[in-house]
Amino acid sequence: MNKQQEQVKQLLQQKRLVKVISGIDNFDLDKVAQTVRAAAVAGAGAVDVAARADVVRLARQSSDLPVFASSTNPQDLAIAAANGAHVAEIGNFDALYKDGFYLSAEEVLKLAEQTRALLSSDTLLSVTIPGYLSVEAQVRLAEQLQAIGADMIQTEGASRVITLTREVQILDAEEKARLTMENTAALCRTVSIPVMTASGINVDNIQEAFRLGAAAVGIGSSVNKLASEEDMVLVLSQMMHQVALLGQETVVLAS
Repeated sequence: MNKQQEQVKQLLQQKRLVKVISGIDNFDLDKVAQTVRAAAVAGAGAVDVAARADVVRLARQSSDLPVFASSTNPQDLAIAAANGAHVAEIGNFDALYKDGFYLSAEEVLKLAEQTRALLSSDTLLSVTIPGYLSVEAQVRLAEQLQAIGADMIQTEGASRVITLTREVQILDAEEKARLTMENTAALCRTVSIPVMTASGINVDNIQEAFRLGAAAVGIGSSVNKLASEEDMVLVLSQMMHQVALLGQETVVLAS
């Protein structure tokens, strides 16, 4: 296991990993490089990029941060790992939702099994739990993923949820954040592997995720949609400050 993978594991143990997400369908190399550099300057713990070889290599060249590579294709994840990704991540699924495609829990588990079999033993595996599943289904899937050797799971507040009548309800940012927090709390009570909270994370709610028991957060559109690298650094620095304040609270409580 290399230095960056050890860094990821250490931050997860400390429950303070902040991952900045460039986007599973973002292949604009200039924008990816901007996001990665901003994450490094602001002091984030990792970056997450699309699982394409050139994107992964660019992320590796743009900073020393650990690189998560995201895809829903096990072969793409294996290629990303071969090109230097430190963590292979199944998800996020927003790109699929745009096309009206929703994976079942069984399909996610199968993808995880296929991906784990393709990866070397020291490559970390992260799996996103679809946020449109019922809480009970999410918990069952999380337990199954833990059993097959997933190193961490990521929650989501799905941008769209399927209602009991099978209609699709589109959620706004606030609703997504509320849903991912609820999913975080349920999963942290259930599994022993680290839980990462993602979807709708911003400067106002980043502390809540850690207080609910998350070992990490994934920050996406709050940063990667900003126009300039300077703006990204500013917003990320504000979030990292909020995380640092949590550490100070821990010191006060311990004393």
